[in-house]
Amino acid sequence: MEEFGGIVDDLRQLYTDVGLRPYRVFLVRVRWGGGEIGRGEATVVSEAELLPTPEVDFTPLRTEIKSGGKVERGGFTLREISPRYTEDEILDLFHVERGFQVFVEVRHDSRDGQQPKRRRFTVKDVPWRKAKDFQWVARLQVEEQARNRDGSLPGPKRHDDRRSV
Repeated sequence: MEEFGGIVDDLRQLYTDVGLRPYRVFLVRVRWGGGEIGRGEATVVSEAELLPTPEVDFTPLRTEIKSGGKVERGGFTLREISPRYTEDEILDLFHVERGFQVFVEVRHDSRDGQQPKRRRFTVKDVPWRKAKDFQWVARLQVEEQARNRDGSLPGPKRHDDRRSV
């Protein structure tokens, strides 16, 4: 069965090639200078695109209107991750070590010529292999503080301590 993984990947990539999979999926690893998440300066140390492009369906996500603007909530299941990844590779891709953050970033393929919005997700559960469907599957949960459209990390949240008199 494993020898069919490459054939399945090639067929799935056709969806992307003809424009039917408009979202690109990346695993982003960030190192915190202070050795712990939230301490020191955050630096992106790697960004790896999952190929062929997995299936992204944002249908389960919802938008809440807050006084500060719109906030996306919920999660979805990322399907059709290449079956050619080994279990060790999948676990390594999603592995988090002290002083690092790993998140999944989903963004539009930029076919409209604009820099796309970057959506940030955390892997909710251990990814699992669905062998009969030739895929890995991962459940994702919305995470705040997505990167800016240019790929830079958002600055720290600052609170204005000045009080009006």
